[in-house]
Amino acid sequence: MMRTLVFMLALCATAAQAMDGDIDPSFGTAGYIVQAPADASLAPYGVTIQEDGKVLATGTRWAWNDPEGWQDQAAVWRFLADGTPDLSFGIGGLSLVSMGAGVMPTPTTIIAQADGRIVIAGNLGGFGAVRLHADGSLDTDFGNNGVVHVDCANADPGQGLAAAIAIDAQGRLLLAGSGDVDPGPAMRSVGIVVRLLPDGAVDAEFGVGGCVTVSPADTNATATAGLRSVAIDAADRVYVAGRGDLDGVQGLLAARIDATGSLDAGFGIGGITFVANTATVDMRGSGALLANGRWMLGGVCNSQSPMVAACVLALDEHGVPDNGFGNQGWSSIALAGSVLPLNSLACQSDSKCMLLTTARPDAGPYRQFVVTRFTASGLPDPAFGVSGQAHIEVPTERDGSHIIARALALQSGRPILLGTTDGVPSVNAFFATRLQADLIFSDTLD
Repeated sequence: MMRTLVFMLALCATAAQAMDGDIDPSFGTAGYIVQAPADASLAPYGVTIQEDGKVLATGTRWAWNDPEGWQDQAAVWRFLADGTPDLSFGIGGLSLVSMGAGVMPTPTTIIAQADGRIVIAGNLGGFGAVRLHADGSLDTDFGNNGVVHVDCANADPGQGLAAAIAIDAQGRLLLAGSGDVDPGPAMRSVGIVVRLLPDGAVDAEFGVGGCVTVSPADTNATATAGLRSVAIDAADRVYVAGRGDLDGVQGLLAARIDATGSLDAGFGIGGITFVANTATVDMRGSGALLANGRWMLGGVCNSQSPMVAACVLALDEHGVPDNGFGNQGWSSIALAGSVLPLNSLACQSDSKCMLLTTARPDAGPYRQFVVTRFTASGLPDPAFGVSGQAHIEVPTERDGSHIIARALALQSGRPILLGTTDGVPSVNAFFATRLQADLIFSDTLD
């Protein structure tokens, strides 16, 4: 408690001298949100910003005072633009959806439709999605009483995960994630892209029965993949990105799919780009299609450095590494100390990109949220934090083992960081903060 109080006082004392990458003390309570209920463990995974600046987050709520015993629920939180709970949403700003007995939902991504309705996706008893009304109530006209579970003829998404959502001009939902195929001696994971009609029905005209599989090499029985981002351009082409493994070599994976669900031969090799790193890559973040046509991928790696680094790869419109970014399309900035592989990427309208990771400095007792900002040419941005990195101390009541950064979104150019910290019992608590940035009025209404 004392550490949290000192942390809050420090935020207030430095507000007048704020720079890009500093915590914004006008957000939440002295710059951050912490929710640590005594009867539940909270684990937020995904975040997005509505057009009116409100913050939407999704994750799980694991409660142990349920009359029927332990209860896992998919959760959606909504906050006003200033970080205070939106009391018009759900109950006190929180909406909960139970998937049924024995189901442990993991909603990892969230999006707001133009009509105000909200879609979350992840593993909801299988690869699936749920839609809520703008007030947080379940939209029972979507799928089967508000819930969609996807069944693909060319893959098994039962144990898979929808990790990203996008909406096309016709209101169709594109879900990207992972599932399993069994082509020979062993089951392997592949990327899966699914298109849903506005009512939640799987669009049978897309791919094979509504599903497209993506792998570094379809004919290689050991190649694996997992998708973590999806975007749609004006021609209804679908861009997906994630990670892949080909013959034991890891790398970043991207693909472009046309409106019918076929891989686009004008992108990469047969619609797929697989760029192996010099060593290990763990891509569990998200990507963004920028206005200048670049497709950005982010991850944690040790490219061109003996240290673990925040890495970004830029591809041009044809899926080829962009030589105008970093070193042959790659840029990496070292992360000091031990690092967790989870990360999230967001890009500003001026083509600067930020990668969120979790790291613990060698000399520090606690993990930190670390945001690295790259310039449009792939250099560390000297106007952000210290030499392009902002290290965010997260308040904790215990050993800091629950401090995990999970998601990043931009609210009028300002980064909203989402993750977990230690709760009242030794469980997860909800944590969010907002950083200062130089594009305060550039993207959306705040």
